[in-house]
Amino acid sequence: MNIFTRIARKLRRLVRRPLVQVKPAEGMIRLGSAYGGWDFLDRDYLRGSTIVSAGLGVDASFDVEFARKYGATIWLVDPTPKAVAHYRDLIAKAGEPATQSYIAGGHQPMSVYPMDWTDGAHLKLAPYALWHKAGKMRFFLPSDSSHVSHSLSNFQQGYDAEAEHIEVDAIRLSDLIKQKGFDQPSLMKFDIEGAEIEVLQSIVEDGIKPQQLLIEYDELIIRTRKAMQRVNGSIAMLEANGYVCRYYDGDSNFLFELN
Repeated sequence: MNIFTRIARKLRRLVRRPLVQVKPAEGMIRLGSAYGGWDFLDRDYLRGSTIVSAGLGVDASFDVEFARKYGATIWLVDPTPKAVAHYRDLIAKAGEPATQSYIAGGHQPMSVYPMDWTDGAHLKLAPYALWHKAGKMRFFLPSDSSHVSHSLSNFQQGYDAEAEHIEVDAIRLSDLIKQKGFDQPSLMKFDIEGAEIEVLQSIVEDGIKPQQLLIEYDELIIRTRKAMQRVNGSIAMLEANGYVCRYYDGDSNFLFELN
């Protein structure tokens, strides 16, 4: 990225900021690598809880550390072929300690994960694309082939419905909960490349109310008029349903808590 592109992106972000009021709360902590880590509120109800982590990619640092700290069960939702392979390698490493620190970027080697505390049962994979309806969906490849993340909305390529893609099975969260038979999650993490807006609408419609929502609004990467309308509409919907923004990193990551 050249200097002019960087300046243009910074100016666009200053001009087009999401409409959100941040009300910080005590107890904020962060788990995971510099790339894949998340900020959230350390609360007693997270101990022994079940959470849903949508969007695994090839950095499971947050999920492994969260499961270890709270004795939690993590449902990892991601159909991306590289993510599925990463999960399988992770489970194969169960019972083994980490032998190096996290590396820069989002492609973590197995040697960074501390898995000596578990037999792998705390980490479960649902190889679906989380969406607002079930069925076969086009999962669009990233424009940069070095990236792992695919997208249902294809926002990075102008929402082009004919771009290069694979087909995956999509599922609504309420159906996933019924299928797998787990309790309503106390926390949900969304890193699902633009699908988060439709999925958040669906969980509100279904009366699913996690205490904490960790959201990457990926469309804030581009900040077009359409993207900003979609993000601001989603934030307004969450606020209208009792959620308060506790953290915003100034870029695309948010933490909402049910008030």
